[in-house]
Amino acid sequence: MRKKRKPKTGKHFSLLDFFKRDKKKTRSAAPSKILGTLKAIALICVLAGIAVGFIYLEQYVRAKKNMGATSANIELINAPEWINAELEQKVLSAVRAHGEDLRIDEEVAESVYRNITELVPWIYDVRIKTTHDAVTVAGLWRKPLAAVKVGRRQIYVDKERIVLGYIPIPDLPIVEIIGLNATRAPAAGQNWQRDDLAAALDILTRLDMMDQAVTPEKPLLRELTRIDVSNFAGRKDPRKRHIVLYARRDTEIIWGAEFGTSQRYMEVSDDEKLARLYSYYKNNGSLLTAVKYINLCDPQGNVPQPIDRFRQTPD
Repeated sequence: MRKKRKPKTGKHFSLLDFFKRDKKKTRSAAPSKILGTLKAIALICVLAGIAVGFIYLEQYVRAKKNMGATSANIELINAPEWINAELEQKVLSAVRAHGEDLRIDEEVAESVYRNITELVPWIYDVRIKTTHDAVTVAGLWRKPLAAVKVGRRQIYVDKERIVLGYIPIPDLPIVEIIGLNATRAPAAGQNWQRDDLAAALDILTRLDMMDQAVTPEKPLLRELTRIDVSNFAGRKDPRKRHIVLYARRDTEIIWGAEFGTSQRYMEVSDDEKLARLYSYYKNNGSLLTAVKYINLCDPQGNVPQPIDRFRQTPD
């Protein structure tokens, strides 16, 4: 009689089967872990590369921005015709602060403006513009009207009595002021407060205006060499004329009292003095005639003619 077999209720696993199964799972999971690790490493490398790339990109942009900036051009815009090469070079040198390395960046306009206002009294009302390779400088220029010797040095002054450094400018008629007896003068760019200097500059400024309006092709100022204010306000001798101009060949042009005081000294008005002087200049074509003097202030007299060279100069 056969024995009945017990029905199978489930699979039975031995300890050996468990270890075999775990070994298979380990073998199948290992490649997945390695792959995940490699992906993580790759992602880290990519991010690191991007970060390094941004750093180098920023450095590249900065380098490109500054390429050639050390040789940035400085251009003077709308400079007057009388500006010569020596004066232009002096101004450009001062703009660079005598060797400063100007770079085309957001600070260059401020740097140039600072250098001009501190070192270049020739220009005011300054306007700065920058391009990719240049800096342009525009503004109003101070025109020297007179020269003054102070000790052994010579300086210029403009119509507003601003002191300027001395540079030969042949294209400008610059008249020397004598009789100031000055031993000191303000620094360049400063206003020189002197009444006798102001009186001389008032006359020269008015002559400059007349030249531009009446004789632009042949300025009268070119024939003047100096203006003497040693007897300003009669400080040396109240009986003598206060201000005298001199043309080449030492022809005296007796101006008289300072502007605005002619009536006090019984002289003709300032406008009449100017009219007399320019009438004589246009009629004779020059101040360098044979006359010894030209009296502009006497109410009773006329401008002398060449025969008057034999007469004595009036007080």
